[in-house]
Amino acid sequence: IAIRLIVDGTPKIDTVGDGNLRNTIYSIFGKEFAAKLIETELTSDGITVKGFIGRPDNVRANRNYQNFFINGRYIKSRTAAAALEQAYTSYIASEKFPCCVLFIEIDHRLVDVNVHPAKLEVKFSNEKPVFAQKNIRFILTWYFPNHYATDGERIGHYYENVYKSSREANKALEEGFDSIYKSAVSFSQLLYSTSLPSAYPDAWSSNLSQLIKDSVYLKNGNFGLWEGLGYCGLHTTDITYHASFSLISLFPDLQKKQMKMGACCQREDGRVHHSFKPDMKCSDNGFDRVDINMQFVLMVLRDFLFTGDREYLLSLWDNVKRAMASSEFLDTDNDGLPDYGTKRNTYDAWNFSGTPVYISVLWLAALKAAAYIADRVGEKQFSEKWNTILIKGKKALEEKLWNGEYYNLWHHNGETDESLMTDQLDGEWFLRMTGFEGNIPNERVRSVTEFIFRNNFDPEQGLVNATVPEGKKITIDTYNNCQTIAVWTGIGYAFSALALSVGEVGISDTVVDSIHSNQLRFGAFWDHWEC
Repeated sequence: IAIRLIVDGTPKIDTVGDGNLRNTIYSIFGKEFAAKLIETELTSDGITVKGFIGRPDNVRANRNYQNFFINGRYIKSRTAAAALEQAYTSYIASEKFPCCVLFIEIDHRLVDVNVHPAKLEVKFSNEKPVFAQKNIRFILTWYFPNHYATDGERIGHYYENVYKSSREANKALEEGFDSIYKSAVSFSQLLYSTSLPSAYPDAWSSNLSQLIKDSVYLKNGNFGLWEGLGYCGLHTTDITYHASFSLISLFPDLQKKQMKMGACCQREDGRVHHSFKPDMKCSDNGFDRVDINMQFVLMVLRDFLFTGDREYLLSLWDNVKRAMASSEFLDTDNDGLPDYGTKRNTYDAWNFSGTPVYISVLWLAALKAAAYIADRVGEKQFSEKWNTILIKGKKALEEKLWNGEYYNLWHHNGETDESLMTDQLDGEWFLRMTGFEGNIPNERVRSVTEFIFRNNFDPEQGLVNATVPEGKKITIDTYNNCQTIAVWTGIGYAFSALALSVGEVGISDTVVDSIHSNQLRFGAFWDHWEC
């Protein structure tokens, strides 16, 4: 049965009528309320309870969102409300009330509906079963040491260094359960202790889950995150660049280990590795991606700033020098910006030419990062050299690529692709996220961010990687390219963070909420399928 409620000519409620309780809740209470519910069903002592209860972050200042039905009748029950609230005691603030839509089936002889003239209140003949509590703990552990590399060597898993069997691991978890559980709950509550819209902590939580289910930790201590959900490659430099802020914040030693592992595969000409596959014994041959060197340098800076680990900085100083020297060869006209060999990059199905804005802004950020690193390791001559190139490069960026509204995609030998790339200020984003002042003034970043949002954001699809504003020129490599018309959530998050850095809260909220809604709609909140 579908129900439509119209008040003074305005529809207030319009249910689908498909018999799906969650859809009905969505129609009545809205998207955000419905998204924060947990389905539940239990039969015990002759009472069946089924329906939906609110997550700990779905609470209200009163009991108006507590909905109980007994034997199909909507009722108010102090007993049921007290039982519900008691179950949430350890999870929500004392002045808040949990939400629910619960259907209770009970022998009609055990409940009195005649205690209220409108039969809204009921009384249970025996309240004890309503408050009954049952805790069942189930701990699943595994132990699969026979993990082999492609050359036949047994590389195992790191947990072999901690436990000798699945039984031993299980026992340790059982004995330490209270401490582990308390820490987990505290961390979850910390994530959601924010004034930001719920889409933000939801994003933090869902993306953090990748650290557990999408990583490989070998017995020898080598660690790597998969580029996608168990595919593409391990410790892919350009993906680690975008996705490792949580890793360096929570498990800094693992991030630093990834970086050192990758540095061991740096090519003689200074090119940094792309990714490791199928295991972490050798890297692939993706050295042609010109943005990876710059991303490597920026990560070294970020990791040092976040940890203060000078030994780490010194251990990678030679790698930084070689990466920078290799990238300097891309500047053939000595204007401070790359203009040669810039075709291949992270956008591996989208070729650039000449001086691309994405590569150029990354290079300027890397110059600033490398100069700072050089100062910290006492190599002033390198710091002075890179700061000099930085000054030239910032000037050339404006002269070559700025068109009055945004930066053109690329310029080469008099030809320009005027496509509007969402990720054009990627290097600026990373630099600012380290705590550094950016290379581009706030007002310029703000105006570009606003222009990108107006042109590249679609409420239904999300933030696409590129568009061509009306009257602008496009080249064949960009026209209808599969990656220009795609929506990459990682780029959306980076764009949102950049917008926040210049006070564009509304833009950030809209983009993050769009990503969140799409993931819920596609059933991919926990399974991020993309690379």
